[in-house]
Amino acid sequence: MKTLPIAIFLLLFANVLFAQAPIQFKNPSFEDLPQASTIPAGWMPCGMTGETPPDIQPGNFGCILAPADGKTYLGMVTRDNYTWESVSQELPVPLDSGVCYTFTVQLATSQEYNSMSRLTGDPANYNRPVVFQLWGGYGYCDERVLLAESLVISHS
Repeated sequence: MKTLPIAIFLLLFANVLFAQAPIQFKNPSFEDLPQASTIPAGWMPCGMTGETPPDIQPGNFGCILAPADGKTYLGMVTRDNYTWESVSQELPVPLDSGVCYTFTVQLATSQEYNSMSRLTGDPANYNRPVVFQLWGGYGYCDERVLLAESLVISHS
Protein backbone atom coordinates (compact mmCIF):
# COMPACT_ATOMS: atom_id res chain seq x y z
CA MET A 1 0.00 0.00 0.00
CA LYS A 2 1.37 3.38 -1.02
CA THR A 3 1.32 6.17 1.59
CA LEU A 4 0.85 9.89 1.09
CA PRO A 5 3.95 12.02 1.45
CA ILE A 6 4.20 13.72 4.85
CA ALA A 7 3.86 17.23 3.36
CA ILE A 8 0.44 16.41 1.87
CA PHE A 9 -0.68 14.80 5.10
CA LEU A 10 0.34 17.89 7.07
CA LEU A 11 -1.47 20.13 4.61
CA LEU A 12 -4.65 18.06 4.88
CA PHE A 13 -4.34 17.99 8.67
CA ALA A 14 -3.80 21.77 8.77
CA ASN A 15 -6.93 22.36 6.65
CA VAL A 16 -9.01 20.24 9.02
CA LEU A 17 -7.44 21.77 12.11
CA PHE A 18 -7.93 25.35 10.93
CA ALA A 19 -11.31 24.96 9.21
CA GLN A 20 -13.16 28.25 9.37
CA ALA A 21 -16.22 28.49 11.61
CA PRO A 22 -19.48 29.61 9.94
CA ILE A 23 -19.93 33.36 9.68
CA GLN A 24 -23.14 34.38 11.38
CA PHE A 25 -25.24 37.34 10.28
CA LYS A 26 -26.90 39.51 12.91
CA ASN A 27 -30.67 39.04 12.71
CA PRO A 28 -30.53 36.79 9.61
CA SER A 29 -34.31 36.41 9.29
CA PHE A 30 -34.94 40.17 9.61
CA GLU A 31 -36.98 39.96 12.81
CA ASP A 32 -38.53 43.23 13.98
CA LEU A 33 -41.92 44.97 14.11
CA PRO A 34 -43.59 45.01 10.67
CA GLN A 35 -43.32 48.59 9.40
CA ALA A 36 -42.99 50.39 6.09
CA SER A 37 -39.68 52.06 5.24
CA THR A 38 -37.94 50.57 8.28
CA ILE A 39 -34.77 48.49 8.48
CA PRO A 40 -34.67 45.52 10.89
CA ALA A 41 -32.23 45.64 13.80
CA GLY A 42 -28.69 44.68 12.78
CA TRP A 43 -28.98 45.94 9.20
CA MET A 44 -28.15 49.23 7.44
CA PRO A 45 -30.13 50.80 4.58
CA CYS A 46 -28.31 51.23 1.28
CA GLY A 47 -31.01 53.06 -0.58
CA MET A 48 -30.78 55.47 -3.42
CA THR A 49 -31.14 59.21 -2.90
CA GLY A 50 -34.76 60.33 -2.64
CA GLU A 51 -36.12 56.79 -2.23
CA THR A 52 -37.46 54.96 0.79
CA PRO A 53 -35.67 52.05 2.47
CA PRO A 54 -37.01 48.46 2.44
CA ASP A 55 -39.96 47.35 4.57
CA ILE A 56 -40.35 44.87 7.40
CA GLN A 57 -43.12 42.53 6.22
CA PRO A 58 -45.75 41.13 6.20
CA GLY A 59 -48.59 43.62 6.18
CA ASN A 60 -47.41 46.64 4.22
CA PHE A 61 -48.32 47.67 0.66
CA GLY A 62 -50.58 44.63 0.24
CA CYS A 63 -47.76 42.17 0.87
CA ILE A 64 -49.17 39.24 2.83
CA LEU A 65 -46.69 36.41 2.14
CA ALA A 66 -46.00 34.35 5.25
CA PRO A 67 -42.44 34.38 6.65
CA ALA A 68 -40.28 31.35 5.87
CA ASP A 69 -38.54 31.72 9.25
CA GLY A 70 -39.60 33.65 12.34
CA LYS A 71 -42.37 36.26 12.31
CA THR A 72 -41.12 38.84 9.80
CA TYR A 73 -38.95 39.26 6.72
CA LEU A 74 -37.49 42.00 4.56
CA GLY A 75 -39.47 43.31 1.60
CA MET A 76 -37.52 45.13 -1.11
CA VAL A 77 -38.62 46.53 -4.44
CA THR A 78 -37.19 47.58 -7.77
CA ARG A 79 -39.03 50.55 -9.22
CA ASP A 80 -40.09 51.85 -12.62
CA ASN A 81 -37.59 54.74 -12.27
CA TYR A 82 -34.65 52.28 -12.21
CA THR A 83 -34.07 52.49 -8.46
CA TRP A 84 -33.98 49.61 -6.00
CA GLU A 85 -33.78 48.90 -2.30
CA SER A 86 -30.92 47.14 -0.55
CA VAL A 87 -29.43 46.54 2.88
CA SER A 88 -25.96 45.92 4.26
CA GLN A 89 -24.29 44.41 7.28
CA GLU A 90 -20.72 44.28 8.51
CA LEU A 91 -19.59 40.69 9.01
CA PRO A 92 -17.96 39.77 12.34
CA VAL A 93 -14.88 38.51 10.44
CA PRO A 94 -13.65 39.25 6.91
CA LEU A 95 -14.16 36.76 4.12
CA ASP A 96 -11.04 34.83 3.10
CA SER A 97 -10.34 34.72 -0.65
CA GLY A 98 -9.01 31.16 -0.30
CA VAL A 99 -12.22 29.79 1.22
CA CYS A 100 -15.37 28.64 -0.56
CA TYR A 101 -18.49 29.92 1.24
CA THR A 102 -22.11 28.87 0.91
CA PHE A 103 -25.00 31.24 1.43
CA THR A 104 -28.65 30.26 1.70
CA VAL A 105 -31.54 32.65 1.22
CA GLN A 106 -35.24 32.10 0.67
CA LEU A 107 -36.65 34.40 -2.01
CA ALA A 108 -40.13 35.07 -3.37
CA THR A 109 -42.05 37.76 -5.21
CA SER A 110 -45.25 39.11 -3.73
CA GLN A 111 -48.43 39.20 -5.81
CA GLU A 112 -49.04 42.68 -4.40
CA TYR A 113 -46.51 45.38 -3.52
CA ASN A 114 -48.52 48.54 -4.09
CA SER A 115 -47.03 52.01 -3.83
CA MET A 116 -46.94 55.29 -5.71
CA SER A 117 -44.66 55.64 -8.72
CA ARG A 118 -42.29 58.61 -8.44
CA LEU A 119 -41.94 58.41 -12.22
CA THR A 120 -45.64 58.74 -13.12
CA GLY A 121 -47.29 59.84 -9.86
CA ASP A 122 -49.77 56.98 -10.29
CA PRO A 123 -50.33 53.87 -8.16
CA ALA A 124 -47.98 51.03 -9.13
CA ASN A 125 -47.67 47.36 -8.22
CA TYR A 126 -43.97 46.54 -7.84
CA ASN A 127 -44.35 42.79 -8.25
CA ARG A 128 -42.27 42.18 -11.37
CA PRO A 129 -39.72 39.32 -11.30
CA VAL A 130 -36.18 40.40 -10.39
CA VAL A 131 -32.84 38.84 -9.43
CA PHE A 132 -31.18 38.88 -6.01
CA GLN A 133 -27.54 39.95 -5.85
CA LEU A 134 -25.13 39.50 -2.95
CA TRP A 135 -22.24 41.96 -2.99
CA GLY A 136 -19.09 42.16 -0.90
CA GLY A 137 -17.04 45.23 -0.10
CA TYR A 138 -14.97 47.03 2.48
CA GLY A 139 -17.72 49.03 4.19
CA TYR A 140 -21.46 49.40 4.44
CA CYS A 141 -23.14 49.44 1.03
CA ASP A 142 -19.83 48.96 -0.83
CA GLU A 143 -20.63 46.96 -3.98
CA ARG A 144 -17.08 45.97 -4.85
CA VAL A 145 -17.41 42.26 -5.71
CA LEU A 146 -20.52 40.42 -6.88
CA LEU A 147 -20.44 37.27 -4.74
CA ALA A 148 -23.67 35.61 -5.89
CA GLU A 149 -26.69 36.18 -8.10
CA SER A 150 -29.97 34.29 -8.15
CA LEU A 151 -32.02 33.19 -11.10
CA VAL A 152 -35.04 35.38 -11.85
CA ILE A 153 -37.39 35.29 -8.83
CA SER A 154 -40.83 34.85 -10.34
CA HIS A 155 -42.52 32.53 -7.83
CA SER A 156 -44.59 33.55 -4.83
